[in-house]
Amino acid sequence: MDETPLADESWKHHRDNLKKVLRYERFRHEVMHQRGFHLCIDSITADDIRDFKFWMQEEYRYVEMYPVFYKDELPRDVTQQRSENSMSGSLYRIRTVIKWCIKRGLTRNNPFDQYQITQPMYGDPFYLTLEERDKVYYADLSGMGATYPVYRDIFMFQCLIGCRVSDLNKLTKANIVDGCVEYIPQKTKLEHAGTVRVPLNQKALDILERYKELEDALLPRFSHFGYNKKIKEILKYVGIDRMVRVLDPKTREDVARPLYEVATTHTARKTFIGNLYKQVKDPNLIASMSGHSEGSRAFARYRKIDDEMKKELVNLLD
Repeated sequence: MDETPLADESWKHHRDNLKKVLRYERFRHEVMHQRGFHLCIDSITADDIRDFKFWMQEEYRYVEMYPVFYKDELPRDVTQQRSENSMSGSLYRIRTVIKWCIKRGLTRNNPFDQYQITQPMYGDPFYLTLEERDKVYYADLSGMGATYPVYRDIFMFQCLIGCRVSDLNKLTKANIVDGCVEYIPQKTKLEHAGTVRVPLNQKALDILERYKELEDALLPRFSHFGYNKKIKEILKYVGIDRMVRVLDPKTREDVARPLYEVATTHTARKTFIGNLYKQVKDPNLIASMSGHSEGSRAFARYRKIDDEMKKELVNLLD
């Protein structure tokens, strides 16, 4: 981590992974009484990877079984059942470290030669239609309390420019240039440090006008967790309860849930991308405003090919 340029989000993920690995070793020492156990780059095997994955999968149960061991751990780190995607992410990062060690001649051992990481699975992207977005934009939230209209403005602004939440919270008045918001996405700045430039429409400009008295920040600052919670509450209050199909991260089963229940900050980003794609159908043009690289596999997940678009294609055969 010290020697590799990493985006803030990647640095955080590696740091969390390090805590998991150290906690796993300590678990083997103190709970399973295997004092000599260590994960070493020269001796780690595919079976060690399988055991580590099983421990990640079951850790939320161990918290109740071994309360003394977990008494000093943060609940958010250990009490939630981990999804298959989350565990795959952890193993990908361990594989990255192993490859880094091999590249520098520190070892020739690669346990992932005999271990296949489960591919992450994603459901079809869901997002607010333009009608649903406008219903939220114009809703009277005075009955919810003073903070809710502010969070609604933040959510709506994100729906209108499509940035990631990590970038949204860092925008300042200096990011507004000639009627556009300009920024370098933090997540991908080390891969391709291109500037994203998104023109602001009238709705976005009206939101910014409400916060022009802020000294430097473009919008009021917020906590990520609090923002997610407020989004769900606002959408429920406004009645955005259309049922959407989502992939349950724990069971990997397809389930129907009301949109307000599964909405997050990323829903704003998908609302921007999804609605533009329905209008323009040009992934490279949209990617230039969303901060994805051209041909990005991640960007492909946003392209929900709906029945209306299929009909247009079939009509070409007439």
